[in-house]
Amino acid sequence: MDRRPGGGTRRPGLAPAPPSPGRPCSWGGRETEGARHPNSDSAGEAGIVRRGSGPVLASARRPAEGSALGHLEDPHLVPRQAGQAGRAGVGAHPSLSPGVVATVEVGLSADLHAAAACVAHERTVGLECFGHDLLPLGPRLGVDVEQRVELEVGAEREGVGIVRPTALGTYYELAALVTLCALVGVLGLDVGVVRFTALAAERSDLTSIRRYTRTAGVVAGVLSGVILVALWAAAPGLARMYEQPDLSGGLRIAALSLPLMAVAYVLVAPSKGLKSMRPMVLATQVVHPGVQLVATLALVLAGLGVAGAAAGLTLAAAGALATALVMHRRLRLSTGASSREPVIGPLVRFSAPVTGMNLMDAALLWLDTLLLGALRSGREVAVYGIVVRLLAIAPAVMFTVVQIFGPFVAQLLARGDTRRLQEVLRTATRWTVLLAGAPLALLLVTGSGVLAVFHQTPSGTAAPVAILSIAFLFDAATGPIGHVLTMSGRSSLNFADNAVAVVVNVGMNLLLIPRLGLLGAAISWAAVIVGLNVVRTLQVWALFRISPFSWSLAKPLAAVVTAAAAAAAVRAWVGAMLGGTVAPVLIAAAAFAAAYVSVLLALGIPRDDRLLIRAFGRRGRADPPGAVR
Repeated sequence: MDRRPGGGTRRPGLAPAPPSPGRPCSWGGRETEGARHPNSDSAGEAGIVRRGSGPVLASARRPAEGSALGHLEDPHLVPRQAGQAGRAGVGAHPSLSPGVVATVEVGLSADLHAAAACVAHERTVGLECFGHDLLPLGPRLGVDVEQRVELEVGAEREGVGIVRPTALGTYYELAALVTLCALVGVLGLDVGVVRFTALAAERSDLTSIRRYTRTAGVVAGVLSGVILVALWAAAPGLARMYEQPDLSGGLRIAALSLPLMAVAYVLVAPSKGLKSMRPMVLATQVVHPGVQLVATLALVLAGLGVAGAAAGLTLAAAGALATALVMHRRLRLSTGASSREPVIGPLVRFSAPVTGMNLMDAALLWLDTLLLGALRSGREVAVYGIVVRLLAIAPAVMFTVVQIFGPFVAQLLARGDTRRLQEVLRTATRWTVLLAGAPLALLLVTGSGVLAVFHQTPSGTAAPVAILSIAFLFDAATGPIGHVLTMSGRSSLNFADNAVAVVVNVGMNLLLIPRLGLLGAAISWAAVIVGLNVVRTLQVWALFRISPFSWSLAKPLAAVVTAAAAAAAVRAWVGAMLGGTVAPVLIAAAAFAAAYVSVLLALGIPRDDRLLIRAFGRRGRADPPGAVR
C-alpha cells in the first residue's frame, strides 16, 4: 500500500480510494489554508482551499445533489464555444463567467468540480490533478491507471491563444533538441570559413575561399544528414521519455531542417569573412524568421498544432537556403588557380572546438528548458520559453555584432595590432549595450506585465525575469569578449570555458529546479552567465592586455538607468490610476523610449561609432574584393 498525492491509498489491483471530505484544492500562489473557496456556496462543492507552490492539484468531495456539475460522468476533451454547455454531459460551472470555459482532457467529476471552481476564481490556464476511481475508465480512455493522469483545465477567454500551454511546452522542447542537433551538424564550419576567408583576404589569396566553402558545405551537409536519420529514429523514444505524444511527429518534421540550415550557414560565411553582412542578415535574420512566422501561424491556425509549428521550422530553413544560394552566387570570388595547401585539416581542427563551444552555448540556452520539462510541468516550460524569447534580444544583438567584429579580430591579430583591437572591442561593446541594454532594462521593470500580455501570469514570474535581465545586461556590458578567444585561434580554450559552465549549470539546475521551479532555473542561468563572462574577460586581459571596459560605456549605461527609472515610475502611476495590464506596459515602454533617446542625444554619440555602421553596409571603393553589390 502506498500513499498517492491525489488523496486516497493505493492497493494492488484496486482503484484508489476517493478523497477524504474537505480535501484541499490547490494552485500556485500564496497560502490561505482553511478558507472556503470564494466561489463555493455549499460544503459539498469544494471544501477547503489551500494555495501552495509546485504542481497544481485539484480534488474534492463529490458535488452535492443538484449542483451544476453533479451530472459529470465521462469527462474528456470536448471542444466548445465560449459559454456553451458542451457535450457528453460536460456542463459549465455556475461560477464561470460568460466567455470562460473549462476544457477537460481526462479526469473524474469530483476532481473536475473542484478544479473548475479554482479556475473560475484564479483564471488559471491549467491544472494537474491525480484522478480517482480510474480503473473502470482506464481501458475506455486509454489511461494507465498506474501512472499520474493530467487534467488539463483551461480557463480561456474566447479568441485568446492558438495553442494549448502544454503544446507550447512541447514545441519548446522540440526546438531545444533541434537547435542542439543543428549545432552539431554544422560542426562550427561556418565560423571556420569566416576566419579563413578573413585571413585569405589579408594575404590577398582569394582563390582559396571557394575551396574552404565547398569543403565545409559538403562536410556539414553530410553530417547533418546523418544526424537527421538518427533523430528520426530516436523521436518515438524521446516522446515517451518526455511523456509528450506530439513530440515524435513534430521532431521528425523539424529534423528535416538540419541539413538545409547547415549548408545555408556555410554559404553565407564567406561574405562575413569579407566584412559584408547583407547575405547573412537577409538569409538568416530576415527570410528565415519571416517564413517561419507566416508558415507557423498558417499551419497552427489550420489545426496542425505542434506538427504545424515544426513544419514552419523546416519551411523557414528551405527559404534561408534558397536565399543563401542566390547571395553566394553574387560573390565575385576569383576562380583562378589557388594554392594547394591542405584545406580540410586546418578547417576541421579549428572548427571542431568551435562546435563544442557553440554546443555549450546552446546547452546553456536550452538545458534549463529541457530540465524544466523533465522535472516540472509543461506549463512551466511554456512560461520559461516565453521568458527566454523575450530575453533573446541580447543574444540577437550579440550575434550581429560578432559577425561584424570577428573578421577584424582575425586580421588585427595577424598584424599584431592589439591597440587597434582594443578600440574595436570597446566600440563593439558600446554598441551592444546601446542596442541590447534598452530592451533588457525595459523588461527588467515591466517583466511581469509583459508576461501578463501573453496570458502567462503564474505567481513568482517577476523575480526570474528580473534576475535574467540583470544577467544579460552584464553579458552585454562585456561585449563580444568570447569571440576574441575564438578568432585568435584559441577556440579550444573557449570550449573548455563553456564546458565547465554547462556542468555548473546542470548541477545548479538539478539542485534548484525541483525546489524553486522557474526561479531556480533563472538563478542557475544567471550565475553561469555572469561567471563565464568574468572568466573570459580575465583570460583576454592575460593574453592580450585588452578589455571591453571604457569610460565610453558611461553614456549608454546612464541612459539605460535613467530610462528604467522613468519607466518604473510611470508604470506604477498608470497601474494605480488605470489598472489593467496592457496600458501600464505600453505607456511605460513609451516613457522608457522617450527618456532613453533624450539622454543619449543630450550626452552625444561618439564619432567612432560609425565604424560599425559602415561595417553593416560597406560598399563602393572601400569594398574589399569579393564584396556583394
